Amino acid sequence: MKLSAPDFSLEHTLSSGQVFRYKRVQEGFLVSHRDKAFVISQDNDLLTVHYSTPNVTEAWLREFFSLDDELPEPVDEYTAAALEYCSGLRICKQDKWECTIAFICSQNNNIKRIQQLMNGLAKAFGKRVLLGGHEAYLFPEPGEIKSGAKLSAIKLGYREQYILEANKLTDEWLASLQKLPYEEARELLLDLQGIGPKVAGCILLFGYQHNSFPIDTWIEQVMRTEYNCSSKKEMEEKAALLFGTNKGKLQQYIFHYARNR
Repeated sequence: MKLSAPDFSLEHTLSSGQVFRYKRVQEGFLVSHRDKAFVISQDNDLLTVHYSTPNVTEAWLREFFSLDDELPEPVDEYTAAALEYCSGLRICKQDKWECTIAFICSQNNNIKRIQQLMNGLAKAFGKRVLLGGHEAYLFPEPGEIKSGAKLSAIKLGYREQYILEANKLTDEWLASLQKLPYEEARELLLDLQGIGPKVAGCILLFGYQHNSFPIDTWIEQVMRTEYNCSSKKEMEEKAALLFGTNKGKLQQYIFHYARNR
């Protein structure tokens, strides 16, 4: 399968801290997400899917990688530098269940450790598939993550209890949040054990495509040094004022740029 993908960077998109179950392989990248897995590479504006589970379609890939969405425009010197560095980065439209678990795992963690935890959950409780000789694991369904030795071996730490609580959620409940205004959906997520403002913001940005502005340590540092903000409330207000309807997209560019520059 081949897809036209102008103004897209597969590497920036995958490595920017929004999805975690991917790795480099000989052909390009092996990506796993919920009940799908595929091996994909990029040559200029062309994507090639070398192997995939049968449910990976061109339409799904275009939606997942936001290939048909408009890219944000810079609003100042800093965002111009971030956009230039991260050229082609796009927001992945993620499965709500996997996204929720991933960002619960993200609490006080770096990206490498989040990858380890998510891959551990998939390997312990998900289904193994082979794609052209590459081993991949589909993500367990809600309710399939069980307490016990397999879960303890993943070493989630205090997050283990949060994962077990989230495991009681259903796809129907998660889907119902899509119909709600941002603030209502945010409050319902904040009511869940282990989900604070940053995690809720990430889930709403990547799983629900809300225009949220999650503030982690990298974003906080940039908002303090580049935009003279002193509190998270001020950071949210400044982002809304300066970045407007693109604050979610620009947040991801700023995060990736700040972390790698």
